[in-house]
Amino acid sequence: MKLKIPILLLLLVLAEAAPKKAPKKGPANVKVPVKRLNGRPSGTHISPFPPASDAFPRKNAKAVPRPENPKVEKPTVAPPKNHEKNRQGPCTTPECEQAAQELLDGMDLTVDPCDDFYAYTCRNWILNNPIPPTSNVISMFDQLIDEMNRRIRDILEAGPSPDDNVPVLDAKTMYSACVDTGTVMGMFGGWPMTLDQWGEEDFDWQQMAAAGIRQAALNTLIS
Repeated sequence: MKLKIPILLLLLVLAEAAPKKAPKKGPANVKVPVKRLNGRPSGTHISPFPPASDAFPRKNAKAVPRPENPKVEKPTVAPPKNHEKNRQGPCTTPECEQAAQELLDGMDLTVDPCDDFYAYTCRNWILNNPIPPTSNVISMFDQLIDEMNRRIRDILEAGPSPDDNVPVLDAKTMYSACVDTGTVMGMFGGWPMTLDQWGEEDFDWQQMAAAGIRQAALNTLIS
C-alpha cells in the first residue's frame, strides 16, 4: 500500500504539468441535426400552408392595413309604395265585429282574472250554452258544426231551382230519395213487425241483408 500511494500522486502531478491543447475552432454556423417526423421537424406546429412558394411569397409580403372604423352606408332602396296599404290593421267587417261581440258576451268581467281566469273568460258562455241532453259536451265548434248542418239541410230541402248547378241538383235528388222513408219501407214490404199479418216463417234475413247492401250500401254483415 505504501508503494501505490506515491505512484498515484506522481501520475496526478504529471497530468497537471502536461501542455493543454486548445479547442479546435469550427465554422460559425453549425447545423445541428433535427429529428424529423413525416418529412417535418418533430414537435413543431404543422401549418396547412407551404413555408415558401410562388403562390405565397414571403419575401415581398406586405401587411394590409385594416380600417379602424369602417363606414357603413345606409340602404338606398326605398320601401315599396304600397307598404302602408299592406300593413295589417284592425278588422272592422261585420263578421269581425260579430265575433268580437260573441267573445265579449262569453266573458264575465266582474271576476278578477288573477283569481279565476277560466271564469273571467268563459263563465257567461257556459251559463248561456247548457249541455244538451243528447250530448255530454258542447263547444263553440260543436255549435258551428250544427249550424252548418242546418244550413245544408235547408238548402237540400228547398227543392230544385233553375239557378242550381248540376252537383247541387244531384245532391237534392239523392237527399229527397234517402229521406222518403215511406217509399223506402214500401220497397221492403213496410215495417212488418208492427203489422198483424207478419209471420216469422215468411221472413228471410238474407234477402233483407242483400237488399240493404244493394239499395243503401249498408254492409252490416260483410265488410
